[in-house]
Amino acid sequence: MLAQLRQNTKIILWLVIVAFVGLIFVVWGMNLRRSGGPEAGYIGRVGRDRITVEEYRSEVMNQRSAYYESQGQRPGMQEERNLADRAWETLVQQHLLWKEANKHNFIATDEEVLMELQTNPPVFIRTQPIFLTDSVYDHSKYIAALEDPAYDFSFLETYIRATLPLQKLQEFIGSSVRVTDQEIRQLSRMLEEQVTISYVMVNPGTDVRESIPDPTETELESFYSGRMEDFRIPEKRKVAYIELLKQPSAEDERYAREKIEEAHDLVDAGELFTEIAAEYSDDSRTAAAGGDLGWIGRGRLPAVLDSVAFILEPGQMSDIIKTDQGFHLLKLDETREVDGAEERNLSYILSRLEASPLTIDQVGAQAAELAEAAERKGVEETAAENAYEFAESEELVPDQLSMMYGIDRSKADRVFEATQDAVIGPFEGSNSFYIFQVVDIITSRIPPLEEIRDNVTQSYSFDRKRQIAQEIASGVVGDLSRGGTLEQAAAGHGLEIRQSQPFTRMSQVPGIGSANAVIAQAFTLSPSATSDVLEQGGVFYVIRVDELQGIDEDRFETNFQSIKMSLLNTKQQAFMGTWYMGLRGATEIEDYRSLTPTY
Repeated sequence: MLAQLRQNTKIILWLVIVAFVGLIFVVWGMNLRRSGGPEAGYIGRVGRDRITVEEYRSEVMNQRSAYYESQGQRPGMQEERNLADRAWETLVQQHLLWKEANKHNFIATDEEVLMELQTNPPVFIRTQPIFLTDSVYDHSKYIAALEDPAYDFSFLETYIRATLPLQKLQEFIGSSVRVTDQEIRQLSRMLEEQVTISYVMVNPGTDVRESIPDPTETELESFYSGRMEDFRIPEKRKVAYIELLKQPSAEDERYAREKIEEAHDLVDAGELFTEIAAEYSDDSRTAAAGGDLGWIGRGRLPAVLDSVAFILEPGQMSDIIKTDQGFHLLKLDETREVDGAEERNLSYILSRLEASPLTIDQVGAQAAELAEAAERKGVEETAAENAYEFAESEELVPDQLSMMYGIDRSKADRVFEATQDAVIGPFEGSNSFYIFQVVDIITSRIPPLEEIRDNVTQSYSFDRKRQIAQEIASGVVGDLSRGGTLEQAAAGHGLEIRQSQPFTRMSQVPGIGSANAVIAQAFTLSPSATSDVLEQGGVFYVIRVDELQGIDEDRFETNFQSIKMSLLNTKQQAFMGTWYMGLRGATEIEDYRSLTPTY
């Protein structure tokens, strides 16, 4: 009964959303227009066009529906932030494309709208519970509702009328792309042709067995002077910084607790724990299995969960348990004894405690304010005045800066482009926002030989081994040129013959890799032919083609049109992407989301 009521509630809520979505947006817009901000009621600009909060919220809902359809579960907090960013980019794209569509006078006729309405409803419609049968979209239910006067689909007609001109624009832009028969055959060969090779491999580290004598001073100095750039120490930066953690707010904790309380109450009221876990748990690994944790021995769970798990009776569910990770429910299914030790079969629901997109936006806005203050007073004084911890880094290269603070490499490059004492940021990292100040610039230099003698000596030794490995591989090629077989040449140099499984140009070949010189050479040689010395990743190879299997001509003719359409679609998407990025780059775009309430 309760399950049916919950299902009916979902249907009712959907109907309410459909009936009042326009009114809600109007009310939100009125409130925001009184709230101030960069432009009250708007969250950004694309050229001269303003993006409203109503548009943004609606698109976030669309992205959330698409996520649920593809993942089968509700998005977590980080996923919500990703969806919000995707919604913003979608709106930017729509505004840019709408301008282009209007320029070309593309419109949607009544007949086209009706056809799209009947045959191709959007994702946010296909995921509605009333149109699902066994969790799968049922088009017959949608058509029945479409024909029922009790349902108002005018909002959907408006949506389709708005998106069809954009589809026409895409078709217009992509219409200049062509696919030739030669390209189709080349793609088929790329995907279907297979080759089998035999090869010898000479690895300097394992196949060069002779010891390398220490170099003389003259040899070492000559080696160093010829490769000085190899020993260059890269430019580094030392930064001071303020870190603002993306910690959950009190509102985030309330949300997580209410979610677990709702799950607890539903199970208490008779709902199956497995069904509630699948719907409510934020642990994607166990949620897909109805919350099943499997058999657990003592000490396997965090202490606070472990202490509860081993006092439950079979069939009993725990009270709500709080940890740093969030809020938990445990249910004991069975017990057993293995080698004298008790094990318990447990099920589990997690309501994760993490910063919401709104909280992260607020932290970002706070970081922006601190960055402005730091530009005037410096990072250390700003941190002290605002009770934030001030810290300094070690000397770092860009990749280290990016990895240590979880920021994009492009942001790390901006730090390296800054001058001494400059304040940069805020930059959003994986777990925090950072405001950096450059406190030391360590210029690139080549250290003298005496400073790095051991390193140069090791490089000299490895280089000699590499030369010897190349000479061994060249000896194999020489034996082949005198009429020997690959097997004989390999045996003469104490090497093994290896044989590959059949592979395509796109394959990963065990021990060799993918998209490399060995694979490329294999498809240029005739069967039984051997190669010259090939180098890949510091290892040397000599290969022989044992078998080359071409494409199946009958299958190629049968699949010609489908291959053509697939290749055409790929080329059109690439062309559209390049065209769009050019359009976007030429347009001034402003994003106010961190400064404007959107939730």
